[in-house]
Amino acid sequence: MGANGSKPVDRSQRVKVIGAGYPRTGTTTLVLACEKLLNGQGLHGGSHGLAREDEYNRKCYELYKYRHDKPRVLQLLKELTEGERESYNPTSGQIPNPESMERHMQSVIDSVPKDRLHIVRLEDGWAPLCKILDCPIPNEPFPKANDAENAEQIFLNMVKRSLAIWLYYILAGTCLAGSGWWLWKNFGHRV
Repeated sequence: MGANGSKPVDRSQRVKVIGAGYPRTGTTTLVLACEKLLNGQGLHGGSHGLAREDEYNRKCYELYKYRHDKPRVLQLLKELTEGERESYNPTSGQIPNPESMERHMQSVIDSVPKDRLHIVRLEDGWAPLCKILDCPIPNEPFPKANDAENAEQIFLNMVKRSLAIWLYYILAGTCLAGSGWWLWKNFGHRV
């Protein structure tokens, strides 16, 4: 999850919870918690598109099959992607800031029927979510994924890995150059 979308495995499942939060607002944590409570798989990061009906998959195949027929390809692309950007990420094209987040939140509140709208604070743990979903509270810590600390650790690991790769190249280059110099110095005059 996180940067990678999940892949649906059970197409018979229906959507039970929709997390309508902005990116980096606990959506990954919410998916993990709901997977635990509802004993099913959560879809995250636009991966719900993979759970499409057969007609959608047939059109994807046609897109490949008729890839040289430009008018047909354009028509298929139009059919396949109609409304997709907004359905995958209604906040796409927006620069996240407090005002846009507030507008998005208000849009969700205005759009969802009051009896179906539940706003949870993930820092409150299992209790509010379990009450909403009518599930017992699990005997394990509430999941915490993709938070700022985790993101910082991922970044630091990437920096360390990059430095290790560069160090390897520098050491390998130095060893090759040193070995070449030593061979030339010791045996170069005999050739």
